[in-house]
Formats: sequence, structure tokens, C-alpha cells
Amino acid sequence: MPLMNMHTVLNPMLFSTSRVKSLLQDFKTLKVWEEETILNEGPFQQGAANVIGRLGLNNFY
Repeated sequence: MPLMNMHTVLNPMLFSTSRVKSLLQDFKTLKVWEEETILNEGPFQQGAANVIGRLGLNNFY
């Protein structure tokens, strides 16, 4: 399920896949995807989470 506007309002550090694509528009061979994973990063960050993956080659090389 895509990130909803409510989450973005509550935490401006969250992005949608379309926002990530627009921020990285100068990259070649850009791939952006959303997937669900299980976090285990300490006692306050555990459980299911939607994360955005990205893969790209910058145009400076």
C-alpha cells in the first residue's frame, strides 16, 4: 500500500515513490520500488514497514 498523505504530514521524512523519482530525475537507469519488510532496529522500531528502494547511476561518470 503506498504511503498516505497523513503519514507525510505527521513525519516529513517520509516520501512517496513518485517524490523519490522526482528527486532523482537526473539519474540514468533509475528504478524505484516500494516493498514491505520487517524492521528490527531496536526496541522502538520493530515490525512491518513499507520502504522505498532505489537504484540508479548518476550522470557525473
